Amino acid sequence: MLATSGLLRCLAEGSGHWEAAPNKTAPYILERPPRVSRYAPQACDKPGKRSTRRVLQHTWVPDGPRCASLLHHQHGSWLNSTLESLASRFCRRHSGSRILLVGDSIMSQWFIGLAAALGEPSFSAASVRACAGSGGGGGGSVLDYDVGQTARVCGGHVELQYVRNGVLDVNASAEEAARASHGRCVADPASTNQPWLYLVPQHDFVVLNRGVWVEENAEKFEAELNATIHALALARHARTAEQQHEEAGGAVARARQRRPPPRVVWRGTPASIPRCWRLRDPLPTPFEFNFSAAPSLATERGVALFKWHHFAPQNGVARRLVEAAGHAYLDTYTQTALRPGGHHPSRHDCVHWCLPGPPDEWTRLLLLLWLHDSPARHASSMVPDQPVHANLK
Repeated sequence: MLATSGLLRCLAEGSGHWEAAPNKTAPYILERPPRVSRYAPQACDKPGKRSTRRVLQHTWVPDGPRCASLLHHQHGSWLNSTLESLASRFCRRHSGSRILLVGDSIMSQWFIGLAAALGEPSFSAASVRACAGSGGGGGGSVLDYDVGQTARVCGGHVELQYVRNGVLDVNASAEEAARASHGRCVADPASTNQPWLYLVPQHDFVVLNRGVWVEENAEKFEAELNATIHALALARHARTAEQQHEEAGGAVARARQRRPPPRVVWRGTPASIPRCWRLRDPLPTPFEFNFSAAPSLATERGVALFKWHHFAPQNGVARRLVEAAGHAYLDTYTQTALRPGGHHPSRHDCVHWCLPGPPDEWTRLLLLLWLHDSPARHASSMVPDQPVHANLK
């Protein structure tokens, strides 16, 4: 347990450095550009060819103060595990499991990278229509690849699902419509904030991210996060309640297969660096939004319209709330604040990533966490009586 708690602290802190790995090769090949999102230029290589882009020849090495105990522990070699070895171990250990990813278009990209890393992915769009009387077309429109799809991975033995909800919206009526139809229909298939809470009890692993949609009002942002975390706790508790009901009803065979509530990881929002295509990669020090030293930063489109400079402080609030609720937090901001490279070379898009690319290091750390985190820690999580408040000092 000492090693597990040390790993949680290490990956939440996010400190580390990019180490040159000139002999490192792409961890997977995208056989064809998958339909994921019109916003996500994830295919930057010729389909079916192993990428040789130089941006791949670096490995993230966690080495912050909270990693020190791990580095000197007998399990310190965990941090050096390759993505390929971790994926193989995960597939063997968690055959039959289900993984749910919920977030924005960056999460849709990570869905593709995670699926490819876990091997032999078979992708499909979610065949979900608008519920009759919902105002979404009464069955005429189908959920698009942009907002939901699934994949069978690990040779078909693990199910991976992605749902688009960039703000982790808690919409009670939309959730109820999806729950009542067992997911066969949703209120609005065109929405980029799809219902997701009803899916949580059906999965073993859940990854969430608030996304790049910034709420500038700090109090409102905290209130929205608290609402999401509280609703998540109720959804996770629903699985335990269902299992208890089955057991009381005499469903012995199913009761024997009781599993703990799904393990939840909150992925921090990665850094977006203005004019990333002009900078060396990796940077010697993390990029900072220092408006005093560089006033022109305030006029950059990503800063003026999308508030990229708010990602880091809002990540800090999210981490405090998430950890207070007993969930794991995976930092991705620090490592990406050092990586202006890895984006599409011609689109000048400094938000989305090429795959394979730096997000594969998130996959490596995520699998490391899932392989060494204790299920008992999640089983003991309780439904909070009231929202948790972050210490904003």
